[in-house]
Amino acid sequence: MDISSRKREILKAIVEDYIETAEPVGSKSLVERRELGLSSATVRNEMADLESMGLLEQPHTSSGRIPSMKGYRMYVNELMENKNLTPQEMEPINHLLGLRIAELDTLLTRASKLLSELTNYTSIAITPATARVRFARFELFLSEPNSLVCVMVTDSGIIKSKLLRLSRPGDEASVRNLSAALNTVLSGHTDMTDRRLDEIACLAGEGSRYLPAVVSFLRECCDDLSEREVIISGTSRLLTHPEFRNADRAHELIEFLSERQEVSRLPAPAPDSIRVLIGPENAVSELRDSSVVIASVPLGDRLSGIIGVVGPTRMEYSKLISHLNYFTRQLGIRGDDNWKDKKT
Repeated sequence: MDISSRKREILKAIVEDYIETAEPVGSKSLVERRELGLSSATVRNEMADLESMGLLEQPHTSSGRIPSMKGYRMYVNELMENKNLTPQEMEPINHLLGLRIAELDTLLTRASKLLSELTNYTSIAITPATARVRFARFELFLSEPNSLVCVMVTDSGIIKSKLLRLSRPGDEASVRNLSAALNTVLSGHTDMTDRRLDEIACLAGEGSRYLPAVVSFLRECCDDLSEREVIISGTSRLLTHPEFRNADRAHELIEFLSERQEVSRLPAPAPDSIRVLIGPENAVSELRDSSVVIASVPLGDRLSGIIGVVGPTRMEYSKLISHLNYFTRQLGIRGDDNWKDKKT
């Protein structure tokens, strides 16, 4: 839409004022709070024009204006300024990723929780689904005499691990033999046929006594990776925003977020991009009064997860997008490092 620079400046100021205060913005208060260099009467006339263009709304006859969905869209696309995170804002993200968490679901769960804490919105993380799991590498070791740690790495860089309790103390040499047999027979394959399992048992010797528990773990991994896991953090944070003080409105959204399968159908952003869906732009009726901001996260070779937030349309888009940009960039870099470390 072609509007004057003055109208653009006023619209930007109104959106940012409303995001900050959650109160309709009047011309007098806008002039007092923002250095526009304009009279209250001039701002009032421009606000009336912006309303006629569908960029502002007037909730009540005597009240100020608030941004419309169309106004938010222009703000996000054309008016908002990019904000760089401060070192203090980067620190908790760097700390999380510095823990070098290898498992995909654990990494995204902690990242989702931290994103919710940093933004005060409800966060969503969705793991990628893998149609067929191709085994790349296995590691088995005893952490304690009766505890066997199993680690499985796929060719796309996903790592899954589990601690198995043994009925009697394990033998390190037998565990090493089974680990070597798994790598020899299964690496590069997508299935565990009876013939391959028999071959593993033969090569593993005494280590074959651990094979049933390990195979059960591997089948569990394949089942988990064939479905997208949805991680929701900070649902109760919705209630801290005035838009969701209406019990019916809040209940409808919270009910939707509890349906993991429905959430998993959110439209995925293009690789290395952030997608902003404002109000009615969301196809799901329960999200028509909310905004969803989601980003694609590169996680190993050829796989991408999703991380983002759900909140009111009166969202601090610029700062949120800065957080997501930093999160996804660092998650991708650290994720690749983790997978490479485990595969070498």
